[in-house]
Amino acid sequence: MIDTMDCAQARISLGVYVLGALEPAERAAVDGHLATCEGCRAELADLEGLPAVLASLSTEDAVAL
Repeated sequence: MIDTMDCAQARISLGVYVLGALEPAERAAVDGHLATCEGCRAELADLEGLPAVLASLSTEDAVAL
């Protein structure tokens, strides 16, 4: 279990976090970090549109990427 995260660790997890695919313990650790880190919250805000963008891609487009 991850008790605390620094920015580097949290930022690695943000893409998966925004997709809702983190394990509960890791999500809790990211939540804890986000509660105290404005920079990571800003990066998360930049990623919040990611699920909609991914949903708009066809399978062929996704494979081409």
